[in-house]
Formats: sequence, structure tokens, C-alpha cells
Amino acid sequence: VLQGMVGTHVDDFLHCGNKEFEEDVTQKLAKLFQMGKTASNTFKYVGMEIEQKEDFSIKVSQEDYVKELEMIVIDPGRAKDKESDLTEDEKSTLRKIAGKIGWLGRQTRPDVLFSQVEMSTKFLRGKVDDLVNAQKAIKKVFTQKNFIMIKDLGPVEGWKIEGSTDGAHRNLQAAYSTEANVMMIRGAGDSIAPLSWMCNKMKRICGSTMEGETMALVIGMGHAVYTRALVEEICGMQEKTTPIEMVMDNEGTCLAVRGHCSVSDKRLNIEMSRAREYRLEDNIAVNWVPSREQLADPLTKKTANSMELLRTFQEGSKLRRQGALRV
Repeated sequence: VLQGMVGTHVDDFLHCGNKEFEEDVTQKLAKLFQMGKTASNTFKYVGMEIEQKEDFSIKVSQEDYVKELEMIVIDPGRAKDKESDLTEDEKSTLRKIAGKIGWLGRQTRPDVLFSQVEMSTKFLRGKVDDLVNAQKAIKKVFTQKNFIMIKDLGPVEGWKIEGSTDGAHRNLQAAYSTEANVMMIRGAGDSIAPLSWMCNKMKRICGSTMEGETMALVIGMGHAVYTRALVEEICGMQEKTTPIEMVMDNEGTCLAVRGHCSVSDKRLNIEMSRAREYRLEDNIAVNWVPSREQLADPLTKKTANSMELLRTFQEGSKLRRQGALRV
């Protein structure tokens, strides 16, 4: 039976557990490593403000980090010269912004993560317009709160792993595609706990939208299976008893993964076979939802509406979908 857990980052410890775990593990660690400062319920950990409330819900915030972000100043005349190459100093500024936006996007603001990925493709041959877009990304940070909420999910036997995946075709450097996924645990009622999310440039050029969507789905399925294995091992559960549901907004890919239609592209067939194997061997449900309900959509494009994504992360709840295409 799980008694407690300890997480570490370099020399910072984050721990939780019952009284026995506190006495047998954490107090001994504190003496062994000569911990200088300890805090509970409300504290900072690796730059994030963490607060555990009376109902045991947990708020992870980066408001203090955002307060230290500074807007970059671009001369109006320089800003008009959009296709001019960036100077070395401007390239350095772009890298710094990308790093700051990326740190924020991977902790509490998934809606700005695509901007960081897009910036990272401009380091070598960036234009002034790319620096202007970086300035817009910083402005976007200040338009919303910067926190996520994790609420009580109820008994672990009622949990479900829910993943959203999305692939955007050739929206980076006019050739490369973007992949993204959002992994969550759905608990009792509408409660949701965001676990992980990612956005990356795909390693190879995709020949079609379906290929990009399929590759993103396969990677997301791998993340979901890994997440389930961790949850079940930690909680002492039987393997593969926690349901997994993957959702996407591309109906054609969804139907193909279920085997309802064939795929003519031979290379795509390899990825499609991997997705079908995941679905059957790991008992994964693959369902279609409209783009407005697809939480991974804002992680692959700047034009997508991110309000539902932020609401879900900040309220710790997500309404069950209506009218989705299901098995």
C-alpha cells in the first residue's frame, strides 16, 4: 500500500505521505541531507507557487514568475522591416524569450507552448517579423492567469486516463508539421487532473493531414499507456484495469484507426498499424470530438481558441462530451 512519495529536482525535495512515512522517511532525509528550509501547504518549489487548500485541492501558480517577465522594445521603424534578417543581438533576444515562454508553457500555460516551438525554428534564419511575433507571445501571457488546479478525483478505482492529440500539417517553416498531446486523469463527476502536455515539431515531413494526425495519436497513445502503468503500479492495481480514452478532431483518422476504412499510403500504413495495435492490445478507446472540445488543438496552432483548455486546467473540471463519435 502506498504510504508516501518523494520527488526531487537537484537539491530540492517535494514530498507527501502519512504520519509513518513522515517519521520513517522524510525526517531521516532531512537529517541526512541537512535541509535548510522546509515549508508545507503554501510554498515555492523550483519557481512555482504551490498551495494545498483545506479540501486537499492543489493550486500550482507562476504569477510571481510572470511578474518578472519584461516586454521587449522594438523600434517602430525596425518593426516595419519584417523580412529583414535578425542581428546577432536580436537572435539572442529571441532565444531568451523562447526559453521563458517555454518554461511557463510547460508548467501552467499550455496555450503559449506552440509560440515557443515556432520561435525555436527561427533561431538560425529569423526575421524581424519573428521577433514581433515573440513580442505578441509575451503580451498573450499577461492576458490570462497563470496557474493550474488539481482537485480531489475520488477513489482510484473510478479513474480514467483521458488523452487529447492533434497534428497540424506543415505549419512550421512551410514544410514541417506539429504534434501535441494533453494527458489527464478524469475522476469522479467532472473532475480532471492535468498530468502532462507537450508540443513538438515532427521529426519527419508528413505527406498528408492524416499522416500527421496518426503520428500524433501514436505518440499520445504511448504517453497514455505509460501514465496508466505508473498509476496502477503506484496504487497497487491490477495491470490494464484503468480505462484509456484518446480523442481527436480528425474524423477520417479516427475511423481508419478503428479499421472502418483503408489507407493507401504505404508508409502511413505503418503508423496506422501501430495505432490499431495500441487500440486492441491496450484496450484504448479512440473517439472523435469537434475542434472546440479538442484540448490539444491550441498546442499546434496560434489561431485555435484556448479558452476551454485554460478553463479545464484552472477549474480542475471538464464537462463530459455530447455528440462525440464513439465506438
